Amino acid sequence: MIKVYNDIRGNLEDMNKPYRPISNGTFAIYKPNEWFFVHIPKNGGTSFSGNIKSAKILANKKYGIHFQPIYSNEVHNQASVLRERYPELAACTPVCLVRNPWSRCLSLYLFDVTSAVMTQNIGQEWSKTVHTRLSREGFKHSWMTNGFFRDDENMMNGINHNPHRTWKENDNQLSWIDNDTKYFKLETELDVFYDFIGVNYNERIRNDTKHHDYRLYYDDELKEEIGKLYKQDIDTLGYQF
Repeated sequence: MIKVYNDIRGNLEDMNKPYRPISNGTFAIYKPNEWFFVHIPKNGGTSFSGNIKSAKILANKKYGIHFQPIYSNEVHNQASVLRERYPELAACTPVCLVRNPWSRCLSLYLFDVTSAVMTQNIGQEWSKTVHTRLSREGFKHSWMTNGFFRDDENMMNGINHNPHRTWKENDNQLSWIDNDTKYFKLETELDVFYDFIGVNYNERIRNDTKHHDYRLYYDDELKEEIGKLYKQDIDTLGYQF
């Protein structure tokens, strides 16, 4: 099965075609010799990058922000990969947003379920596979042993079928973070994040998934499973259920 997520699909000659509309192009966002943004999937990065990209001229003139064009399937690549591929970023400190893993796992599930049946995707073969499997398994079992997100072949197909992509959907957040990366908690440190990069705080939310408090979707078994699966993230980033 070809697992696809927030990326282009298809052959090499089609590598610039996103699977969903991407407003204002795809770029690595950075301030020369200061910072560049690392977009960990489902951590609020679309809101930040979308707000910045929608006013590129202003962002450049007012804040000195630059935009390095990249392929759409590179948007979520790790800090180390982006630095290697784009010399402009080598002297910059990576910055990113992190998220409570229990909340993030719910968001990943809901995003995949809904994106698979977007108008531009519903007629494609992968859409049928992704949507029917996730709907059949449900949130809990998609994250349990042998579930959708625990199927290594399924996760690796996200890399194998997307040129330039270097991440699996179920990777832990620390795989995006280098030793010198500055990270900020989505839940409590957005204002600190914007202050660090020197940009006015923008509360506009884009690409969010609608749901109730994430805790309502968990039973004790799933809570424990995600806790074990992302223990390193939880311990290092300082999260609790």
